[in-house]
Amino acid sequence: GLLLLRLVEAPRLPGSIAARALSAIFAAGPLEIVLHLGAMSTVVWLARGRRAPGIVVAAALLVVFHLAGGGLEQPGRLIALIVLANGAIGLVLGWIYAAYGFEFVMLGHAVAHIVTVVGG
Repeated sequence: GLLLLRLVEAPRLPGSIAARALSAIFAAGPLEIVLHLGAMSTVVWLARGRRAPGIVVAAALLVVFHLAGGGLEQPGRLIALIVLANGAIGLVLGWIYAAYGFEFVMLGHAVAHIVTVVGG
């Protein structure tokens, strides 16, 4: 992920490394509650227990969230990276939630966030 950010010449994130790392609490917690406990669980319930539709919806919402935060104002190559990378991690996080539960998806999201923002 960090290599791809450098390849598309993504701008460096503002703030200290500590502040960016601590932002994982706010990134992983509320977002996972909305995406997986809320949206994915509801879609799985509506789909009568089928997990795949819920995983795809949660991944799509993760992409929308990251684009809504100013992502559409970035160069095209960075928008493509936002869509592809967040879509891929969204699918992985959805699978983690379905397979292992909420605590593990929170941990996975927090670790991915810390690695990305500390390096970015």
